[in-house]
Amino acid sequence: MLERIKTRWPRLMSEADAAEYVGVSLEQFRIEREKKGFWPKPVDRGCRRNTYDRKDLDDAARGRRSMALWARLSMSSASVQATRERWPWSRYNGQEVQVKQGKTSTLVWAPLLPDLPELKVMLDDTPRIATVIVIDEKTKRPYTIYNLSKAFNEIRDAAGLPAEYQARDMRRAGMDETGDAGATDDELRSLSGHKDRNVVHVYVKPNRRKAANALAKRRANLANRGCDFGGGDRISAPGGAEIHLDSPVSP
Repeated sequence: MLERIKTRWPRLMSEADAAEYVGVSLEQFRIEREKKGFWPKPVDRGCRRNTYDRKDLDDAARGRRSMALWARLSMSSASVQATRERWPWSRYNGQEVQVKQGKTSTLVWAPLLPDLPELKVMLDDTPRIATVIVIDEKTKRPYTIYNLSKAFNEIRDAAGLPAEYQARDMRRAGMDETGDAGATDDELRSLSGHKDRNVVHVYVKPNRRKAANALAKRRANLANRGCDFGGGDRISAPGGAEIHLDSPVSP
């Protein structure tokens, strides 16, 4: 609840009272509502016209928790969509979340434990006020692509981030991180829902981490075969044989 809450504040209030309640002038309240979208628009309740619900003002003052939830879901599941058919509560079973990928319409499961405990906590703490997981606090409805992009841009600008950052980048960012971690093409496709292996190649970019992962896997494979990938110019093979690194290798 807002620190300014007083017992005299009614549940429904006028525009002037709403501005006083949130602690700004009436002019500033109108600017923040119309140009910045900070505050909900007035509604008609019975015979009362253009009223503001105190609960809606409280929710707006707390921030856009729905966008934080959306960001975690997007990065974790490599999906940018927040529309009704993408994230209904019926696709969260307490351990996994199933996502319908926007580009392919493929249904994929993303297990939350042990790697995504923060997302599980957020989902478990989210009130189930609708059939859809991510609900816009302002409209009380699922985000449209337009409203989602608008909310993302407002948060981006307030944080001072570059204007080229877009909501659609969340999918690629999640895939880039997964590719950088050394995931195989099949593992990436299992998360993204892509059917064509060639499509995921864009997320598997050569870098130092992948080179280190490749050498670590090679060393582990040699160790499993009984080889000693030691120092100097020799590798000890099973049976005591030594391979000199500067010797020609037979095909």
